[in-house]
Amino acid sequence: MSDPNYAIFLFKAKNTAPAPVTITWNGKSSIAPTSFTVTLEVYNQNSTTWESLDTNSIASADVDFNLSGIIDTNYAYYYDGDNYISCRVYQPTV
Repeated sequence: MSDPNYAIFLFKAKNTAPAPVTITWNGKSSIAPTSFTVTLEVYNQNSTTWESLDTNSIASADVDFNLSGIIDTNYAYYYDGDNYISCRVYQPTV
């Protein structure tokens, strides 16, 4: 399902070590985060909710920036049955 009001980038990573989990995204947006905040989230399989790890509301349009976060407790909550963790970066577009 897609929402025309959000630009969303979904990515997954395979579990290679039990913990801690560091998630980093590097990218840019054609819409300045100063206008619409960009958010990095991770999916918690246990609570079935997306949890915010980092945001950027200061970058200019078309300029690279990083979003990152560390999961340092309850690592197993974030991995699915195939040992993948799901992350997304999104930005509202309206």
